[in-house]
Amino acid sequence: MSNRILALLVLSTLIAPSAAHAGVVINEIAWMGTTASDTDEWIELYNDGTEEVSFSGWTIASSGTAPNITLTGSIAGGGYYLLERTDDTTVPGVAANKIYTGALSNGGDTLTLKDASGAAVDVVAGGSDWKSIGGNNSTKATAQRAGSGWVTATATPGAINAVGSEEDSEDEEEGEGTGTTTPVVTVGGTAPSTSSSAQSPRRTISLDAGNDRIVLAQVPTPYSAIVYSKNERAIDDADIVWNFGDGVRQSGEEVTHAYESPGEYVLSVRARYEDAEVLRTHKVVVEESRVRVQTDDQGVRLTNDGTRLADISGWKLTDGEDTFVLPPDTAVWAGSTITLLPKVTGLATGTPVSLLFPEGAIAATAAPLAAQEREAAAEPTTEKTQNIATVPQKPAPSRVGIQQVRTVDLPAPVSVQAHEEVIEAPAAATQQAAAGAALVPSKTPAWLMCLLGNILACSAALVVR
Repeated sequence: MSNRILALLVLSTLIAPSAAHAGVVINEIAWMGTTASDTDEWIELYNDGTEEVSFSGWTIASSGTAPNITLTGSIAGGGYYLLERTDDTTVPGVAANKIYTGALSNGGDTLTLKDASGAAVDVVAGGSDWKSIGGNNSTKATAQRAGSGWVTATATPGAINAVGSEEDSEDEEEGEGTGTTTPVVTVGGTAPSTSSSAQSPRRTISLDAGNDRIVLAQVPTPYSAIVYSKNERAIDDADIVWNFGDGVRQSGEEVTHAYESPGEYVLSVRARYEDAEVLRTHKVVVEESRVRVQTDDQGVRLTNDGTRLADISGWKLTDGEDTFVLPPDTAVWAGSTITLLPKVTGLATGTPVSLLFPEGAIAATAAPLAAQEREAAAEPTTEKTQNIATVPQKPAPSRVGIQQVRTVDLPAPVSVQAHEEVIEAPAAATQQAAAGAALVPSKTPAWLMCLLGNILACSAALVVR
C-alpha cells in the first residue's frame, strides 16, 4: 500500500504545474462590436498569475456555430491577450495578439477556454442573452470581469478593466453610493462556482492619450492626456504617469519626450483618481531623420528623402554666426524640397550651413554648392552627346608635311654591257632630271627649271654614247 501511496504523490507532483493555467481567464467581451462597426468584435484574456503561460494547443470554443479559435503565442504573468475579429483594425491603437474569424451571436453564447489537454480552464455562460453578463449594444460598453462577477463598462481593450458598472447612479458617481451588480456563474479559473455580488468603485474613469505615433529620433515630441469621469466630465487632478518604453517615465497631463534611437516602442499611460485606475497603451514608431540640407546663392534647400511627411517645426539652421529657427507647423512632404531665401533666414550665402534638431544636435550639414557644380548638375548629358564625345577623331593632315622635300638617292654610274641597258638609259636620265627638279627650290622660275632639265638630259645622252 505504501508504494501505491508514493506513486500517487509523485503523480500529483507532476500534475501540479498545470494549476498555473488556472490564472488565465476570459476577461472582457465586445460581443456588440464597436461604435465604428457592429462586426468589430473582440475578446480579451487576462493572466492573473505571475508566470507566463504558453497557448500552444489552447482553444476557445463557442456553443454556437462560431467562433472556434486556436490560440497561439503566450501570455505573460499579469498580462493581457487580445483577440480581434477579421483584422487588426478592429481595435484602433491596440495591436492584436490573435486574429480570428466568426461572429458572436448578439442573442447570447457560451465561451469555453480550453488548455492543450482539452480541459476547460474558464467558461463564460452568456446563454441566450449576453445582457445577463454585461454589455450594451447601444453604447458599445463591453462585458467586463469584476472580481467574481461581470459588469457593463466602457471598453478597455488590452488594459485593466474599468470595473465600474454603467448602471451606477449619479449619486454613486459623486461618491454618495456604492451600488452592486449581479454577476453570472463562471466555471474554472479563479472565480468561484456560486453567484455573488461585486461592488463598483466610487468613480469610474476613462483616459484619452491620443493615438499611435510615428516620430523622428532626437526630436522632442509633445504628449497629452485627458481623464474623464463616467459622465464625460474632465478630471483635472488625476495622477497620470507616462512610460515611454525606453526606460523614461514622466508624470503630468502634458509632457515632452525625445527618443534617442529608432525602433518600435510601447507607450503606456496610467491614470489614477481616488480608487479608480485605467491604463492605455499605444505604439510609437521612431524613425531616423532623412532631411538633408543644401546651400547656394539662392538660399538653403531642405529635402525630405523619407517616405513620410517630416515635421521640422523648431529645427534650426546656422552658418556658425547666425541662427534661424524654423517656425511652428513647418513640414516637408516626402520626396520634396523646400527653399528658404536669405532674406527670410538672414543667413549668409556661400558659407556652410548646418541643420540642427530642436535641442541642438546636428541633423545634417552642407557646404556651399559651387557655381560650376550647379551648372553641371543642371545641364544633363544626353546619350547622343556622350556618343559623339567618345568617337575618336582623325588628326588633321599636317601642312608642313606636304611642303617637305623628299630626298632622292641618285643611282651610281652604270657601265654599259648590252644593248638592252643602252635602251634603258634615257629612263635613268629622266629620273635624274626629275630628281634635279625636286632639289631646286620651289621659288625658281619655271623656264629655268625646264632649261636645267634639258641640260641634264643631254649630258646623260652624251655619257651613254
